[in-house]
Amino acid sequence: MRQEYKNRQTALVRALTESLGDVITVGNTDAGLNLVVYFPPGLNDRCVSAAAEKAGIRSTPMSLFYMTDRLKQGLFLGFGGVAQPEIVAGVSKLDGVIRTAIGR
Repeated sequence: MRQEYKNRQTALVRALTESLGDVITVGNTDAGLNLVVYFPPGLNDRCVSAAAEKAGIRSTPMSLFYMTDRLKQGLFLGFGGVAQPEIVAGVSKLDGVIRTAIGR
């Protein structure tokens, strides 16, 4: 299973970078079954997460975990229970959600 999770992570990072590399930054991918994507200033992670949910993508806004002013905006994305073809399709949907949110 370890190799399968690594393959899923690689597929997610590749899809995110190819689709949204001009807009988001992918966080550290050294461990775990989740990763973080960081948004540029002005993009509200709670709004993007809500819109993503409507598109069938579950995510968690980073801002939920801050006790002070929200310093960074972004999403936690899980990949452990998602097959590679679904990952690519999900990133395609997320691309539309994020680009709509920033007006592109």
